[in-house]
Amino acid sequence: MNLFGDSTIAPSCRHGRPAGDCVFCKTRATDPETSRAAAHQTGFAKTHKARILAALNLGGPQTQTELAVTVDLLPHQVNKRLNDLHRDELAHPLAETREGHAGRQERLWST
Repeated sequence: MNLFGDSTIAPSCRHGRPAGDCVFCKTRATDPETSRAAAHQTGFAKTHKARILAALNLGGPQTQTELAVTVDLLPHQVNKRLNDLHRDELAHPLAETREGHAGRQERLWST
């Protein structure tokens, strides 16, 4: 039996928690208390990713800047989450670009 009450083997950290969900693994023993407190607040990344995915699914391909406006996040926050979504194979950049807010070409992202 594992922590989930079944006999399947789920990846876990050294503390016996599901892999990726352990706050203790995200901090070091030498980290200041403020860093440990910040590690407890990392759940917002999941909501950011969910909002971005929903915007891409509903609105079709969009640039980082367009997504930032759509989901009410800062462009650098969207950039970080797009990279996370790309790593998780949930979103991908397209070869197509569109002129962004500053007049520069920005790549489009899609699901």
